[in-house]
Amino acid sequence: MIILEILRLAFASLRANILRSILTIFGMAIGIFSIIAVMTFISGAQAQLESGLSRLGANSFQIQKFPGINFSNPWLRYGNRRDITLPVAERFRELMGDSARVNLQIRRGNAIASYQDRKTTPNTRLIGTDENFLSSANFEIASGRNLGVEDVTIGRPVCVMCDERA
Repeated sequence: MIILEILRLAFASLRANILRSILTIFGMAIGIFSIIAVMTFISGAQAQLESGLSRLGANSFQIQKFPGINFSNPWLRYGNRRDITLPVAERFRELMGDSARVNLQIRRGNAIASYQDRKTTPNTRLIGTDENFLSSANFEIASGRNLGVEDVTIGRPVCVMCDERA
């Protein structure tokens, strides 16, 4: 009998304070929705990060003059660092031996590539690289062939085209 009395008093209190009850329920709903939204955002960001890292491989790292992510002008902070020259990179490749695939790159962004009367958009990124680029970046060739050791050694004018949106 006491449980029925408690329930009757609770519903009477809810009816007496209807606005307070609605605002409390509304506040709880917003709080739960916010927690779900934040958790969804975090899991999506984590999946994106894991996807990017898995593309590089477990035993991969990069050495470069400028950081990969920078929110200001990199020349102000990192411009005085020494350039990584080809002899230094070749020495690193020699020290790593056959246990690692060392990939050398020179990158130029916002370039225009042209052939005869055809041109690309001005935001094309050009990468001068060697035969280990595809394996170190975990890319696959859709058609054609990769750069070969002879292409790099004799400086043959060949290219591999990539659509990063794919």
